[in-house]
Amino acid sequence: MQIEQLGPYKIGRKLGRGGMGTVYEGVFVETGEPAAVKILSAALAHDEGFRERFKAEIETLRKLRHPNIVRLYGFGEQDDYLFYAMELVNGRSLEDELAAGRRFNWREVTDFAIQTCRALKHAHDRGVIHRDIKPANLLLTPEGEIKLSDFGIAKLFGSTGLTAVGGVLGTAEYMAPEQSDGRSITPRCDLYSLGGVLYTLLAGRPPFQAATLVEMLQLQRFAEPDPVGRYAPDVPQELQQIIADLLVKDPEGRIATAMVLSRRLEAMRHGLSMRGGGGLPVAPTQLSDVPPEVSVSSGAMTAAAAQPVEPAPPGDVLPKPPAEYELAPLNSSGDRPSATRDDGSLPATADLVSATTSDKEQKLPPHAPPAEPAGRFVAVAEDEHRRHEPDFETSTHRVVWQTVLLAAAVLMLAAGTWYLLQPATADALYGRIARAAGGGDINSLQKAQDDITAFLANYPDDPRAKVVREYQDDIDIYWAGRRAELRAQSTAGIESATPLERAYLEAINYARLNPERAAERLTALVDLYATDGQLSAADRESLKLARLQLERLRSQIRENVVADTRLLGARLDAADQLEKTDVAAARAIREAVVKLYGDKSWAATIVERAQAALAERTAAEPPRSP
Repeated sequence: MQIEQLGPYKIGRKLGRGGMGTVYEGVFVETGEPAAVKILSAALAHDEGFRERFKAEIETLRKLRHPNIVRLYGFGEQDDYLFYAMELVNGRSLEDELAAGRRFNWREVTDFAIQTCRALKHAHDRGVIHRDIKPANLLLTPEGEIKLSDFGIAKLFGSTGLTAVGGVLGTAEYMAPEQSDGRSITPRCDLYSLGGVLYTLLAGRPPFQAATLVEMLQLQRFAEPDPVGRYAPDVPQELQQIIADLLVKDPEGRIATAMVLSRRLEAMRHGLSMRGGGGLPVAPTQLSDVPPEVSVSSGAMTAAAAQPVEPAPPGDVLPKPPAEYELAPLNSSGDRPSATRDDGSLPATADLVSATTSDKEQKLPPHAPPAEPAGRFVAVAEDEHRRHEPDFETSTHRVVWQTVLLAAAVLMLAAGTWYLLQPATADALYGRIARAAGGGDINSLQKAQDDITAFLANYPDDPRAKVVREYQDDIDIYWAGRRAELRAQSTAGIESATPLERAYLEAINYARLNPERAAERLTALVDLYATDGQLSAADRESLKLARLQLERLRSQIRENVVADTRLLGARLDAADQLEKTDVAAARAIREAVVKLYGDKSWAATIVERAQAALAERTAAEPPRSP
């Protein structure tokens, strides 16, 4: 039997199904206002663990009231089904926009980030960590407003049990390293995830891509993403640095709070507009022309407005509510009991069944039922969230001081912005680059990627630019190798590669064990395709990297030749000395040189010397008797 009404909401079409519940489009019967009604799945309705988590999601939403967070209207229980009603957003998620082929410019992304920071600050200030920031949970209205949704796995500061340390919940592509490790969760986890979202919106792909969940978690913990500018060259250096600071592995090394992040983004946008870099805020690009669809996460909904309400499909078997709802009895003062306990916690299941909201105790929202509600439904008042906030003073003296402090902060921000936007000197940049290169490995060098980019952009004629370009080449070759290794591990990757890409992959596979052989193959590759003017962008990149790799290999081979020639010459000198006392040992050294290096062109002189000594010794020996 299909459900027709839950509390004061007439139930229409199913919008989607999430991890814990099914969401329907609902209409408030008194006013015709739309809402999204989420119901705990029937299969989970009698599982106490899921019931508690569902109620925890409701309790989280009750704490929050912000224009950039999907709003809770009310909640209740009917025939053992927990449900709650929330804002129905007219729009689509950023994930839907990406899937439809939309690409965002950096100005749009900056605006989205600032709005999301405001939502996160509001949540973090009230002890709520979202833990699943991703494009699917950021809903975009046609007016360009961001709505943060789905607090189904949110963690309350200091809480235990449902989201305790050691549990891994979230989306792997955007999960902070400490979150994937099951370590302590802090607001900086949300900031890491937001950094991954900004990267994805700009690059059109997440910071890391992997074939399995285990591989993705490993990449989140240990790998460094490509600079976002590699995929979106028009992104300002300042924004690239902000994203890099958000994606730092160590939580202590990240931007500290959502407010600090918002201020940096605002300062960047203002600074670029002052600099003439085109950073003036612009109206967000209108949604793509793809017909509006319903985007469903496990928490909030987005849907086209003014959709007619249809009955729930017959396949969704839910109990039909009784014609009338039981009302809680009046107390001695003539009012019905409050929907919340004195300590602000969510009532137990038994309390939810009979609790209603007195219009004498709180002002109801437009979607709330009238003073005599239809049944088992608790409306969330306009000022419900305020009981979770501190009681700030509002005296004139305090307001004046706040104004003074705000003005001082604005001046300091402006001064700091001016200072930060001044380009670093060549000496300062090169000093940081040299210190990073001194680490002796590619991971250390990559930490100076932004400084390398800035040096080459601002000081291309500096005498040290040649060294810096070599560092950039090293980084490019490293990432080309990493991409090649990942493709080599994937059968689909190899099968989809072009002939040039396959030849490149095969050549670099020789680089570690046989540099000479690798150099020969790369030389042939460059000779074959150097004059081909019809190469694709991917093939041109592979050809460029082949030239860089070939140059590095030739340099490495030259260094190896000098060292190896010196060593082999010393060994033959030792054989000449042993000739007087140990003929067999001298012969063994010379034969080893011929065997190991006889096929290497650079060792021809050394091999000829060993062969001549062997022939001379053989001629001097007396003939053997028959």
